[in-house]
Amino acid sequence: MKAAVIGIVVALHSLAASARTARDVKGSTPPVAIQNDAKGDTMKRVLITGAGTGFGHEAAMRLAEKGFDVTATVEIWAQVQTLKRQVASRGISLKVEKLDVTNEGDRKKALAWDVEILVNNAGVLEGGSVLDIPGANMRHQFEVNVIGPLLLTQGIAKQMVKRGKGRIVWVCLERA
Repeated sequence: MKAAVIGIVVALHSLAASARTARDVKGSTPPVAIQNDAKGDTMKRVLITGAGTGFGHEAAMRLAEKGFDVTATVEIWAQVQTLKRQVASRGISLKVEKLDVTNEGDRKKALAWDVEILVNNAGVLEGGSVLDIPGANMRHQFEVNVIGPLLLTQGIAKQMVKRGKGRIVWVCLERA
């Protein structure tokens, strides 16, 4: 898990030509940001779906520790308070929001977050033999893993195009 999380942090950093490392007026190193272009425009606002557990959780924590403005999203309200407590225990600052990628209202709400880097990490994996998985479960898995993230991406990508900058990262399960 740690190697995978370090991988996404490295991948996000490698999306840009270089990371800014200049010092601010107080002499401390400012948060790392991803440079977008030769003008030096930077991207720091990251939305990570599926941040309640696992890979998305740790990626959100580590990017926040590196100074990114992270919105970590979870599928249900019960996960919001749990994640907020975990964030507080690590002494970092990030925004926790409920975002079910299959819910149109939640996706519309996310459009107001001015996302510069979208990390599509939300996903489910139905266990068992394909011979035994009910059709409704397969449909739900497809909605969560494919349709919902694509619809979210469409809205956010349109905003990125208007701004002239943005990055989209897709995370998928090896076994999915």
